[in-house]
Parts: sequence; structure tokens; C-alpha cells
Amino acid sequence: MLNELYLLRQALDRACLRIPRQHPRVKTPGSPAVPCLRVRLDEQGHVAAIEAVTRDEWPGLWTVMEGKQNSFPVVRVSKPLCDISTEHEIWKKLGFDAEGKRKKKPSETTRISALTDILGNRCKICTQQELQFWRRLRDKKADELLRSVEGSDLDETLREFARRFRKAVSNLHPLFRKISECALTSVKSARLDDLDTVETLLVGKGPPKDGSKPPTMRVQLAFDLDGSPDFPRQLYSQRTKEHVKRILPVEQRSSEDKHSACGYTGKEQSLQVSSFPEVKLPVLNKDFPLVSMFRDAECNRRYRLTGSFIVPVAKDVALQTQDALTWIVAEERKGKTWRGVANGKFETARGRKTERSDLLIVYVDGKPEIDANIADIFGSDEEKQFEVDAKTVCDALEGVEREHPGSKLNILLLRKVSEGQAHVVVAESPSVEDILSAAKWWQQASANVPKVTLSLPGKKGQPAVPASPKPPFPDQVVRLLSEEWVANGTRSNKVNGVGLGEVLALMLPTPGKRELAQSMLDLT
Repeated sequence: MLNELYLLRQALDRACLRIPRQHPRVKTPGSPAVPCLRVRLDEQGHVAAIEAVTRDEWPGLWTVMEGKQNSFPVVRVSKPLCDISTEHEIWKKLGFDAEGKRKKKPSETTRISALTDILGNRCKICTQQELQFWRRLRDKKADELLRSVEGSDLDETLREFARRFRKAVSNLHPLFRKISECALTSVKSARLDDLDTVETLLVGKGPPKDGSKPPTMRVQLAFDLDGSPDFPRQLYSQRTKEHVKRILPVEQRSSEDKHSACGYTGKEQSLQVSSFPEVKLPVLNKDFPLVSMFRDAECNRRYRLTGSFIVPVAKDVALQTQDALTWIVAEERKGKTWRGVANGKFETARGRKTERSDLLIVYVDGKPEIDANIADIFGSDEEKQFEVDAKTVCDALEGVEREHPGSKLNILLLRKVSEGQAHVVVAESPSVEDILSAAKWWQQASANVPKVTLSLPGKKGQPAVPASPKPPFPDQVVRLLSEEWVANGTRSNKVNGVGLGEVLALMLPTPGKRELAQSMLDLT
């Protein structure tokens, strides 16, 4: 995937497009699906208030990541603040039976009373391992933020926050007790309408079952400044996030740092030796690294190079490539430079077959940013007609061809092959002229069939309407050939048919069309 994305970055640079800079460590924390509580700290580092973070506030959140767990200033809590034994009576009060199952939740009053008793009985809060984790955040993350600040008003906000956080974490037991007490008080006073999250934060998702580990829990704590007339600035905002990206070092110094010739630029540069940057890909719905190789697999050690060492890539090149991929799959470019398409394969979950989707990325080499929905010509939604989309796209491409003769349309098809890997399964670069010819040929060939008219049911209360076949979108052919009709056409089975790559090979000027067309007719 790295080769194709490096070419994308070059195309964006040639077009003189200003690409927003990404930062491999500055991320949007988790997702709105993971509960998040805002912990406001006053000037002395004491907890002033506990609030819920709303979905509207989510885009302004930011956090600095190290690996998968260490996150600051939005801290991921994976263990409850209170250390409760399996036999403790609180589980019964919260509605759990002897087997650790909870069929019905008690009333909110009962639950709040049980959680309050836990704090009043001075149960042990936080294990030694967790104490070390929080101190590491204080001594490593907060200090790094202090070292990076410069002198702007945003830097003053970051400096003040780091100072308050260091004070708060210097005495952890009172901090966690105060977080727990404030959270319960906020629920009692109805300032916080999220008892489930507060309960999970304090005692977890339930007692361990049969001596195994407790149920997995995830709560995020977004530490923040307590607003006041003397210090009204916001820690979480899009402006602050971009500022942190600019001032924070891309990577903390490592003993593995090495300089060598980059395989792409040929220049002597600092190489990417840690994990490659990740990008959240739409449709595939996951963060994927630009390069991924499981370093512990013996078969990947044959040439004594694994992980990031399999290819010499400069850190700057890796980051620029990440920026390019993030830009082209941005939400505002859906339908223009990317879309989801059927891939002709299915996965079975709970006895039902679900169609998988691939991520299609397209861009014109001479003009990557274009208003026409070019990606939509390859895939369909309900109520769309190929002829209408094709005409709009062809008109736009004809303009590009006049402005940049010989331009190519780059087509990338990305597929999720495992939880941590996405592969390029199709990488084609036909000329714009070939695309224009293919779109016209596709429509003409689709019309070259005997005349067929069917009466299809109309809307409720309306008569049937006559309908004739229309030129299909390429991924409609994929869907057509992944369905096998049986029992005289009364039901269908999902089967693995052709992929979009094969349909595109049929549509575009490529060799071997006759054999490919014959195999698709056989499937039909």
C-alpha cells in the first residue's frame, strides 16, 4: 500500500494542494461509543467538577498516544478505581447473582447508596500497578507537554493544565476518591445523567466469574481546566489540537533511531523504525498502519528484517503519506474520491451471511481535487442511474483532459484482510481518455440486449409500473453474481462470485476480456 500512497502524495504535491498535517501521536480519543467523563481541575489540582462529554464536543477532543493504552490528557481507564473482592456484598446490592450475572438492575437510589457505602467504608482504591501507570503519565506526558510549549496564549493554557495535572497526580488516593465522590454527587444532583458510567468507573462491569478475570471495562477521563474569570481558555478545541500537532515532537527519541538512505527519496534521513502511522479508513471502519508485518511470526524473519525494517522509509515520508491518505478519505470527499463497494464475499455471523465491502479510492493524476462524484460512477446506491452519474463524471473528465492532456485516473481498491492489515487488491491507472471510452461502451453494450419489459409493483395503492433493464453500476454486477436463485426463483443463497477488480477489468481496455466475459456469463 505504501507505494501507491507515495504516488498519491506526489500527485497532491504536483497539484500544489495544501494538505493538513497529521501527527502520529495526536489522536481523537476512542469514539463517542466509549463513555467519557470530563474531570475539571482547579488551581490547586483538586477535582472541581465531573461532567459528561457530549457528542457535539467530541470533535474538539484530542489526546497524545504512546502505543495502544497510554493516553494523555484523555486517560483510558481499564480497571475500576475501587478494588472490590468477588465476595463483597456490594455485588448483591447492585443486582448480581452468585454466578456474576445481572438480570435486572436495582433502582438508581439503591445503586447510588451501595456505591456511596463503598467509598464511606474506605475500600482500597487503585492497585500498585495502576499507581505506576498514573505516575508515568505525570513524569512523562505532562513533562513533555511542558517542554514543548513556546509562548502563545495556547501555550499558556497547555502550561497551566500540565501544572495542575502534575499537582493532581502527586497524591493519587485523594484524587481517585475525589473523582468518585464528585461523580456520585453529580449523579445525585442530576448534573450528570450517566450512572452506568459512574458505576463502571468505580467497581467495573461486574465480579470475576469462576476465578477468571473481571469483565472488560472502558471509561475515558478527559482531564480539563476548571473554567474561571481569571482563566477562561479552553483546553479542548480544534485550534488547540492543531497547535499541539505543531509543537509536539513527532516521536520521542529512541536508542533505535538511525539515519540511512530513504527508499523513496534516496536521501540520507532519519528512518521510520517504530510502528508506521495509522489512518482510520472509512468503510473498513478501523485504524490501519501504512505498513504492517507481524514481527513475532517466524516466517517474517527469514531475511532478518521485520516490522518497520522491511523497507527503509524516512519518518517525514511516512508522515506525508499518512497526510495524503487522511486527506483523500475525508468525509467531505465521499463519492468524489472514495466510496464503499461490494466485494462479492460474505462472512457469517450469528447464522447470517453479511456482505463485505471494500474501500474504493479514485483520483485524477492531473487534478486530484475535483467537484464531480467520480467514485460514485463505480458503485451504486438506491434510486441512482448509471447514465446520469456517467454523464456528469464524463463532462468533468473531458474538462480535465482538455486542461491536462494525458491525465490518468488512479483506481485503488483496499480490502481488510485481518484486524491489523488492509491490502491493495486493485491498483490501476487507465488514462482519462480510456475511462471516457469505457463509460460510453458500457452503456452501449448494456443496451445491446433483446427488449424486455417487466411490470414491477408500484407504491402502496398505485398500479404496477413497466420497467426495462438499465446499464448497471460495476458493483451491481458484483452483487448480481454473488446471489444464486433457487427453488424456482422464490429464494436466493449468498455465494462468492466475482470481485470489483474483475468487473473493472471487463469495463476498462484490458487484455483477456473474452475469457473474463465468458466466465461471468457462465455464472449468470
